[in-house]
Amino acid sequence: MTQPSAIPVETPRPAPPHGSTAPAIAPEVHKFAAESGIAPYLPAIVDFTRRVFPRGEMTVELAEDHVTEGDWFILFGVDVTDLTAGELVAAQSAWSHGIFEHCPSTHTHLFRYSLRVRS
Repeated sequence: MTQPSAIPVETPRPAPPHGSTAPAIAPEVHKFAAESGIAPYLPAIVDFTRRVFPRGEMTVELAEDHVTEGDWFILFGVDVTDLTAGELVAAQSAWSHGIFEHCPSTHTHLFRYSLRVRS
Protein backbone atom coordinates (compact mmCIF):
# COMPACT_ATOMS: atom_id res chain seq x y z
CA MET A 1 0.00 0.00 0.00
CA THR A 2 1.42 3.38 -0.92
CA GLN A 3 1.32 6.47 1.23
CA PRO A 4 -0.92 9.28 -0.01
CA SER A 5 0.98 12.30 -1.22
CA ALA A 6 1.01 15.41 0.92
CA ILE A 7 -1.71 17.93 0.24
CA PRO A 8 -0.20 21.32 -0.53
CA VAL A 9 -1.38 24.00 1.84
CA GLU A 10 -1.00 27.73 1.80
CA THR A 11 1.54 29.21 4.16
CA PRO A 12 0.38 32.02 6.44
CA ARG A 13 1.09 35.53 5.17
CA PRO A 14 3.31 37.87 7.20
CA ALA A 15 1.72 39.60 10.15
CA PRO A 16 0.78 43.25 9.98
CA PRO A 17 2.38 45.43 12.65
CA HIS A 18 -0.63 45.31 15.02
CA GLY A 19 -0.36 41.52 15.41
CA SER A 20 3.33 41.39 16.19
CA THR A 21 3.32 42.47 19.82
CA ALA A 22 3.54 39.95 22.62
CA PRO A 23 0.28 39.54 24.53
CA ALA A 24 -0.04 40.52 28.16
CA ILE A 25 0.05 37.51 30.46
CA ALA A 26 -1.96 37.79 33.67
CA PRO A 27 -0.38 36.88 37.02
CA GLU A 28 -2.79 33.93 37.44
CA VAL A 29 -1.42 32.41 34.21
CA HIS A 30 2.13 32.67 35.54
CA LYS A 31 1.04 31.21 38.89
CA PHE A 32 -0.72 28.26 37.22
CA ALA A 33 2.30 27.67 34.98
CA ALA A 34 4.63 27.60 37.99
CA GLU A 35 2.35 25.29 39.99
CA SER A 36 1.90 22.96 37.01
CA GLY A 37 5.60 22.76 36.15
CA ILE A 38 5.17 24.41 32.76
CA ALA A 39 6.61 27.85 33.51
CA PRO A 40 9.86 27.11 31.66
CA TYR A 41 7.89 26.34 28.49
CA LEU A 42 5.47 29.27 28.58
CA PRO A 43 7.63 31.95 26.87
CA ALA A 44 8.57 29.62 24.00
CA ILE A 45 4.97 28.51 23.48
CA VAL A 46 3.74 32.11 23.50
CA ASP A 47 6.33 32.96 20.81
CA PHE A 48 5.54 29.79 18.86
CA THR A 49 1.79 30.49 18.94
CA ARG A 50 2.38 34.04 17.71
CA ARG A 51 4.49 32.72 14.81
CA VAL A 52 1.83 30.18 13.84
CA PHE A 53 -1.05 32.66 14.15
CA PRO A 54 0.77 35.89 13.24
CA ARG A 55 -2.10 38.23 12.51
CA GLY A 56 -4.56 39.97 14.73
CA GLU A 57 -4.97 39.95 18.47
CA MET A 58 -3.76 37.11 20.66
CA THR A 59 -4.74 36.63 24.29
CA VAL A 60 -3.27 34.34 26.92
CA GLU A 61 -5.58 33.39 29.77
CA LEU A 62 -6.27 30.74 32.35
CA ALA A 63 -9.36 28.69 31.54
CA GLU A 64 -11.29 25.74 32.91
CA ASP A 65 -12.81 23.06 30.72
CA HIS A 66 -16.57 23.54 30.38
CA VAL A 67 -17.25 19.84 30.84
CA THR A 68 -14.53 18.54 33.16
CA GLU A 69 -14.50 20.43 36.45
CA GLY A 70 -11.00 21.16 37.68
CA ASP A 71 -9.41 20.74 34.23
CA TRP A 72 -7.49 24.02 34.03
CA PHE A 73 -5.22 25.05 31.17
CA ILE A 74 -3.59 28.02 29.48
CA LEU A 75 -5.72 29.18 26.56
CA PHE A 76 -4.38 31.17 23.63
CA GLY A 77 -7.16 33.14 21.96
CA VAL A 78 -6.02 33.63 18.37
CA ASP A 79 -7.66 35.88 15.80
CA VAL A 80 -8.15 34.03 12.50
CA THR A 81 -10.49 36.55 10.86
CA ASP A 82 -8.32 37.22 7.82
CA LEU A 83 -7.01 33.69 7.22
CA THR A 84 -8.01 31.72 4.16
CA ALA A 85 -9.20 28.15 4.63
CA GLY A 86 -5.80 26.86 3.52
CA GLU A 87 -3.95 29.17 5.89
CA LEU A 88 -6.20 28.11 8.78
CA VAL A 89 -5.63 24.41 8.12
CA ALA A 90 -1.87 24.98 7.83
CA ALA A 91 -1.78 26.99 11.07
CA GLN A 92 -3.81 24.42 13.03
CA SER A 93 -1.59 21.60 11.76
CA ALA A 94 1.58 23.55 12.53
CA TRP A 95 0.43 24.26 16.10
CA SER A 96 -0.78 20.72 16.77
CA HIS A 97 2.49 19.20 15.59
CA GLY A 98 4.91 21.94 16.62
CA ILE A 99 3.91 22.21 20.27
CA PHE A 100 5.90 19.02 20.92
CA GLU A 101 9.08 20.87 19.96
CA HIS A 102 8.50 23.37 22.77
CA CYS A 103 7.03 21.25 25.56
CA PRO A 104 7.16 17.59 26.66
CA SER A 105 4.15 15.54 25.58
CA THR A 106 3.27 15.00 29.25
CA HIS A 107 2.45 18.72 29.53
CA THR A 108 0.99 19.67 26.14
CA HIS A 109 -2.59 19.18 27.38
CA LEU A 110 -2.07 22.23 29.59
CA PHE A 111 -1.82 24.47 26.50
CA ARG A 112 -4.76 24.95 24.13
CA TYR A 113 -5.94 27.51 21.64
CA SER A 114 -9.27 28.98 20.67
CA LEU A 115 -10.02 30.38 17.21
CA ARG A 116 -11.64 33.79 17.28
CA VAL A 117 -13.24 35.79 14.50
CA ARG A 118 -13.82 39.53 14.69
CA SER A 119 -17.36 40.58 13.91
